[in-house]
Amino acid sequence: ECRLRPADPGDRTATHLTATLIIRRPSGTIESVVLANDAPFRPTLGVEITSLRTELIYDPPAEGRPALPRSVTTRLRGTAFWLKSLDDDMTITFTDYVRAARPIAAGER
Repeated sequence: ECRLRPADPGDRTATHLTATLIIRRPSGTIESVVLANDAPFRPTLGVEITSLRTELIYDPPAEGRPALPRSVTTRLRGTAFWLKSLDDDMTITFTDYVRAARPIAAGER
């Protein structure tokens, strides 16, 4: 688990988020990544985020392929200008991966 650092001087969100990485011990690959806030924050004038959580889940590597994303789920709770709700839930599921090109053999360029 670690805190995020701003990517640029105008980034007012990163310092409010924590990243949690879960690693599969047998393969040493990423199982999941969670980005979440630990307290309400205001990234810009008139906007308050009370809860933000994004979880990326990965399938384990298999048959010569790397770990691939399985799903991304985001849950956002907040308000804009004290009246408009920013509440939203979204899940994206990844399936039916196909290899775009043949793998490059050792020594090839």
